[in-house]
Amino acid sequence: MFLYIPLPEWLVRMDQDLFVVINARWNNSFFDAVMPFMREALNWAPLYVFLIAFALLNFRGRGGWWVLFMLATVALTDMTGNYLFKHNFERLRPCWDPELVSQVRLLVDYCSRGFSFSSNHAANHMGMAAFFISPRATGWGNGP
Repeated sequence: MFLYIPLPEWLVRMDQDLFVVINARWNNSFFDAVMPFMREALNWAPLYVFLIAFALLNFRGRGGWWVLFMLATVALTDMTGNYLFKHNFERLRPCWDPELVSQVRLLVDYCSRGFSFSSNHAANHMGMAAFFISPRATGWGNGP
């Protein structure tokens, strides 16, 4: 039921070239040590638990609605990334792309299967960040 959307060759090439530059040339030992930790979902759990507990303990009923809408935001960004982008563009992960596999510098011994565009980690965290700073979510808005 998905519609494959081919990307122009020049855009694919530019994407691959940019990946190689970022992955192979723009690296440093600090981020090489930090990023494998940051990619693990369980390492973010204490932050999520804190945010939910903070909202519920400080804002009670309103905090419950805040948590519900925050979770809905994350679900929406996750489904959008997965069903609207990944399954329609079908961009291989660089570690599985035959044209890039020999140039990929992996920091972990695992490469996920599936498609990689767009990044659901990035989309979910961007969705949460946008939700956190929205005037309605924080209660800082002056509107009705």
